[in-house]
Amino acid sequence: MIVILRSGNFRVESSAEIGLLDCTRAGFFNANVPFRSAHPYSGGDTGADFGFRADALADVFGPFAADHPERPFRSGCGPLDAETFLLQTLVLKKAGSSSRDALEVEELSLRLLGRLAEPFRVGGAPG
Repeated sequence: MIVILRSGNFRVESSAEIGLLDCTRAGFFNANVPFRSAHPYSGGDTGADFGFRADALADVFGPFAADHPERPFRSGCGPLDAETFLLQTLVLKKAGSSSRDALEVEELSLRLLGRLAEPFRVGGAPG
């Protein structure tokens, strides 16, 4: 699952790392990997969770995800630039539309996944 916040923030802690998610950092959560989260500031958060099939993750994230389908994400968070943030807003708008085109939503979702995976492909796990 990939989490993108639209407002607020929260702290995430797993056995591997600690991170703070906000509208500038996306969260990457592997299935069956325990984590704890907390809201260090009042107000909570709003956001969206995106789930992708293992084959799509392997295609986009590359060999590591293909070799580790149970844990395709090497890092719990990564950068989220303005263009990617706007793209996820468009995906959500199109997906929630009464006249939605399923193929268009899928194409936009895969483009979003590609943008989110870019730091992982170029320089390894983002910091």
